[in-house]
Amino acid sequence: MTVRWNEACLHAAVYDFTDAAAIGAEAIEAGSEALDLGTVLGWRRDQANWTGSSGRPSVAAKCFRELLGVVQVRLGPDDWLTLACRSDLARWLGKEGQVGDAVAQFQALLADIQRMLGPDHPDTLTPRANRLGQEERRPGPAGGTLIGTARCWARPSKKPQEESVP
Repeated sequence: MTVRWNEACLHAAVYDFTDAAAIGAEAIEAGSEALDLGTVLGWRRDQANWTGSSGRPSVAAKCFRELLGVVQVRLGPDDWLTLACRSDLARWLGKEGQVGDAVAQFQALLADIQRMLGPDHPDTLTPRANRLGQEERRPGPAGGTLIGTARCWARPSKKPQEESVP
């Protein structure tokens, strides 16, 4: 089962997320009885992200809703894996087009991380950026996009372009 999981990871490393998700699901099913809970839940998180990255964000969001139900009960609300799954769920909700839900999820996550670590801790920067990234996707007047409540304007996001090497 570990060999099969490693094969799934290799597929993901070369951006073959469809095969990574399928092989990962097989490995989880084969090994869920023999592995410790943390490993199985971590594998399920990876497999759900690979599913989303293979072009199925709504399936990934569904997987994270189910996974979150397990990790919150088994590991607790402040466990790092619970927090990571909450972030992943918000990300896939945003990619699925549920921007309002994604922003709300990121806002709640940020509040919990700030409660645990303090508002100035460096680990609060990622949830802040993720929340703003989702808020950028909200349509604003005249074709621009409104970022949060700061009333800043930005151009619609573009895919990053490869830099040419001189």
